[in-house]
Amino acid sequence: MEAPIVDRTPDRKLEIRRIASDLIAARGFDAVSVRDIATAAGITVPTLYWYIGSKQQLLIDLVQGVHQQLYDRLEAVAHSDASPADKLRAILSETFSLMASEPAYTLAYREQRSIEAGQAREIAPTRRQIDTVMRQVIEDARARGEWLGVSTDIANLSVWSIIRFAPEWFRPGGRETPEELADKFADVLLRGFTTVGPEPTPIERR
Repeated sequence: MEAPIVDRTPDRKLEIRRIASDLIAARGFDAVSVRDIATAAGITVPTLYWYIGSKQQLLIDLVQGVHQQLYDRLEAVAHSDASPADKLRAILSETFSLMASEPAYTLAYREQRSIEAGQAREIAPTRRQIDTVMRQVIEDARARGEWLGVSTDIANLSVWSIIRFAPEWFRPGGRETPEELADKFADVLLRGFTTVGPEPTPIERR
């Protein structure tokens, strides 16, 4: 039996991932079969496996791709000469802009739970890199005598709460642009970060 003739160009592979991403975003990971993806892409199931390896690997690649894009954007912000407040606004703006332009963003954060436990470590390094970038921005601000109203842990969790849960309500093309949303959330966060009260209590690691 001859192997299927496969167009291995990056564009075709990205096109198939985009098709799969749209299907999973619309129906949910468990409700979409490999045959559904193959049919939508106009190829056979064996040919699809040449591109994605497996449905589980496809999901890992989609999630990892989103994490990598987000990391690249936030790292560039962290290494800029902007003030801490402007870096926070840029971090949120880049996050909302990615949500608006990358359909897989919503899928990545909604469907991570579908990644099997043994394979979740494949996406963990990039998730930790993003966390490190965020903490560095916060710690740099605190070293300058800013954002002393909360601990680094609380400030980091506050930003992560937006990044993690915004896909539940964010809709591209809504009434407010990504930049407008970023400014509004940054205003709220900065008021909390800069209001100095008693020394923040560190979060206990459980």
